[in-house]
Parts: sequence; structure tokens; C-alpha cells
Amino acid sequence: MSQVKGDRAMLAKLSLPPALFAASALTMAGLALILPGPVWLSGPARALGLVIMLAGATLSITAARHVMRRGTPVRPRQTPSCLVADGPFRWTRNPMYLGLSVGLAGFAVLLGTVMPVLVVPVFVVLVERLNIRVEEAVLRERFPEAFAAYTQQTRRWL
Repeated sequence: MSQVKGDRAMLAKLSLPPALFAASALTMAGLALILPGPVWLSGPARALGLVIMLAGATLSITAARHVMRRGTPVRPRQTPSCLVADGPFRWTRNPMYLGLSVGLAGFAVLLGTVMPVLVVPVFVVLVERLNIRVEEAVLRERFPEAFAAYTQQTRRWL
């Protein structure tokens, strides 16, 4: 229990995932301007990035609304009142984070150069280490049997 409380305290000091997403997107835009690297997509193919970004936003928003309808907090710093394992959570334990990651991938496509692409895996690693692991520890503590079963049925990402 004390480890989870310590992890929560650490998480409380960190930026929320949307802030990490925004910082990542700004970093990508900066890299595209200052140090773009080779162009890997050009012209109309880059417009596909908008479609990918929309898909990511739709997944994140749909999952957040689903959590709110279940009456449990969306924010990672708040204690969950229930384990949400239906809706988009049937396919991935982290649809909101997956949606943010897909959105960044779409932004990388839209930018069309190599260097911004490198930010996407950094975002994924940071979100997993700073948020997902802590959130899973809380869920494991609050809903031990249900969470164990859920992790056996549903992957963390896809």
C-alpha cells in the first residue's frame, strides 16, 4: 500500500497525459522546422495524417466519455471507483493513451519528415512508465481479482 501511495505522490508531481501529449506535439513541430531530417512523405499523402489524428482523437474521447458514464474519474490522479472493462476497454486496457499515441503518429505523418516520428515512441514509453504502471498498481490494489482477470483477457496496448 505504501508503494502505491508513493507512486501516486510521484504521479501527482508529473504532468497530466494531455500536457505530455501537447509537449510531444510541440516538440514534433519544432523538430519539423529546425531539424526535420529526410522527407518520407510529401504532397497529398501527408493529408492521411489528418485522418489518423482524427481516429486517435475519436478513440480517446470515446473512451473518456465511457469512463465518465461509468461514474469513475478520468484523471489519473483520482482514485477509480470501478474497473471499466467494456466499451473500448474490451480491446485495449488503455484506449485513451492509445488514442493519444495514434494522434501523435498522425501528426508525424502530416509533418512528413523523419525526426518528428522519433517523438512517438518516446511518448509511449513515458506514458507507460509515468502513468500506466502507476494506474495499474492502483487498479490491482483496489480490484485484485477483477483486474487480474482483465489483464489475462485484454492487452495493455493492442
